[in-house]
Amino acid sequence: MSILLPPLRRELPFLVLDSGRNFVDFSFSSEFAVERDFGTEILSHADGAPDFSRINNSSCPWLFNHNRDQYLGIIKRAWLDKKKGICRAEWSSASEVEGSWAWTVRQDIEKGILPNTSFLYQINKLQQGRSGQMVATSWTPYEISTVTIPADPTVGMGRSELFKSKLVVIDKGGKTVSTELDNDLELEPVEAERLRVR
Repeated sequence: MSILLPPLRRELPFLVLDSGRNFVDFSFSSEFAVERDFGTEILSHADGAPDFSRINNSSCPWLFNHNRDQYLGIIKRAWLDKKKGICRAEWSSASEVEGSWAWTVRQDIEKGILPNTSFLYQINKLQQGRSGQMVATSWTPYEISTVTIPADPTVGMGRSELFKSKLVVIDKGGKTVSTELDNDLELEPVEAERLRVR
């Protein structure tokens, strides 16, 4: 069985684990079950399931409300800790300019007024679990956002212009199936340049 999956989003409370003058560490993902059109989805946080290569190459932006024009900084690295995805975000220099939009948002984040995190990710492999849940055994985060209101999961899911949907093969026999599908990002020229110079 195959299904076409667009990039998806998840929301979590913004839990600061460590912070400094120019960085903040926080959790952005977990194994919390989420209802999707294709069933109950769980993101596996086993070693090797999340592909953090984009993040660890400093290619993952930290945005406000998933808006590519409201840039808070860059996600410098990510790692797993107790079945959660943790990241270190570096603040944009604009967040240090008192009175600027980025400075105002930073103040609200640091005071706990903006407590929610959401992230955009692509599922690469799904496996049906014993209880019928769909476990993403391979997934890649593309951006992490601080959000004012977590997105309604019934509208606007996966409508990013940056990424195309991906065909994912689901193995109901209990083992993961490797697929050789085109996973290239379809970037518009302006967006490709924006990502290149960040």
